[in-house]
Amino acid sequence: MPKEIWKDIPGFEGLYQVSNFGNVKSLNYARRKVPRCIKQTYTKDEYLKVDLHKYGHKKTVAVHRLVCEAFVSRVEGRNEVNHINGNKEDNRAKNLEWVTHLENVRHSKMVLKRGGRGPVPVLCVETGHAFSDMHEAARYVGRTPSNIKAAIDGVCQTSADYHWKRIKDIGGVDTQQGQT
Repeated sequence: MPKEIWKDIPGFEGLYQVSNFGNVKSLNYARRKVPRCIKQTYTKDEYLKVDLHKYGHKKTVAVHRLVCEAFVSRVEGRNEVNHINGNKEDNRAKNLEWVTHLENVRHSKMVLKRGGRGPVPVLCVETGHAFSDMHEAARYVGRTPSNIKAAIDGVCQTSADYHWKRIKDIGGVDTQQGQT
């Protein structure tokens, strides 16, 4: 099993560290000199972010950029970070790579849009509710599409305490059942 490795965040040395697993910790949590992982929240584009504080100033940074800058060798001309598996919540170093803007756009069309093959129907195992895509399921349970995808891909076991599966065809199933 891989070991979690921690590195100082440039500009915040001695205050914050980032790990190859995508975690960020404060080395002086609540000003008690106690290390502790800090809460990650979402940007409007559904990427994970953290707030770093230094000398009374706050800086909000994307977690995937922190991880990539610390653990992935940068190639000149490649300034954007790509999630190889398409899951914006999977910020492990082995899932990140430096790419050009064009490569990032191509990847999103190929991997995230499934090559133009349309939405991915999903099923909530516990309720039996079928949804036409991950976005619809996410809206229904109050999560993000990437959170549903993470549960389907096995990155986490559940999303909103439900298990999820891809389904090839939802046919005549009413995707609105159970909604009010």
